[in-house]
Amino acid sequence: MDIISIRHFLHSIAEKSGSETNSAAFISEQLRNLGINKIKEHIGGNCLLAEAGNGKGNKTVLFRCDIDAVEANEDENKPYCSKNKGTAHLCGHDGHSAIMLYFAYLLQQKPIKDKNILLLFQAEEETGQGAKKVIESGILDGYSIDAAFAMHNIPQFEEGMVITNNSCFSCAVRSLWISFEGKVSHASEPELSVSSFDMMLAMKKEIESMENRDFPSDDFFQTTLIEFSLGEKAYGVTAANGILRFTFRTKTNTLLEENTRKIIQIIKTNIAKNPAIKCEYDFVESFAANENDITSVQTIVSAAKQQGMKTIELKQPFRWGEDFGLFTQKYKGAMFGIGSGLQCSSLHSSSYDFNDAIIEPSARLFYRIAQTV
Repeated sequence: MDIISIRHFLHSIAEKSGSETNSAAFISEQLRNLGINKIKEHIGGNCLLAEAGNGKGNKTVLFRCDIDAVEANEDENKPYCSKNKGTAHLCGHDGHSAIMLYFAYLLQQKPIKDKNILLLFQAEEETGQGAKKVIESGILDGYSIDAAFAMHNIPQFEEGMVITNNSCFSCAVRSLWISFEGKVSHASEPELSVSSFDMMLAMKKEIESMENRDFPSDDFFQTTLIEFSLGEKAYGVTAANGILRFTFRTKTNTLLEENTRKIIQIIKTNIAKNPAIKCEYDFVESFAANENDITSVQTIVSAAKQQGMKTIELKQPFRWGEDFGLFTQKYKGAMFGIGSGLQCSSLHSSSYDFNDAIIEPSARLFYRIAQTV
């Protein structure tokens, strides 16, 4: 199986969240080429679920990877660059898919007879919608899932290093937008306008006052201002309308929910104080914290040691969001990382490219986890 060529092809057809039609079709074709025919497609959009095994095992284990790309441009210095301008695999989901396909190949070469293995190729991870759609589809309710696992490549860690966390692997993340509609006037008569500026500034300050930047603290709460804009390039009218955007991060789902309620109260209080300004808001792109089951983490570490792979246990989670956290809320399981190398560019940077050298070791680790769990 030429898995590197497969990864490069997936890289070249990168598709943004919600548009992974060709990627899903190619993955399905590769699975069928391996002799895996129990495939459920178009789950909640472009997700697909493959059954590897005879369905008569003592345990059912779910392995999940993501297949969508980032809406950004990459450095065009490789022969397999994305053909879709403005969309590129800058997070390594092409590599994650290749790992899962090679894992499927290993399962076909040497079936694990006492386990039922489910392979979930999930779309829309970058927007936090994919896991939610899979769960809401009910497709997994027909299985008695004993454990669920997923991995993510991690740049700036030693190549092939297995990275675990006994509690939370990645933070809970949620984004917010608030729109403001005041009243414009002729620029010569600003006294006739109603500006949203003071209301926007008040909300910004109140929300940011909640922040706790002490990352080791259990009460860590990061607020990041994404956009603060007012008015437009129209010199004949006053600035009246605006938009405010934030992202929020915590180490637990509980604290994120608690602070979300407080932010809603801040918004409602300011709306009541400013009836002349129309205000709308919504929370988007939510990612549940990946709160790992310690027994599942121990399974990963044990499997890694059997494979002769180095391991490292983190004391703090990664600050980025990953929607596998919805699965670890529903099933016993864990997410872990595989080092992409000390020289690998950061995730989502234009120079990032997945390290092909970790495909086979990661797939073999998945196989060993499936044997060990």
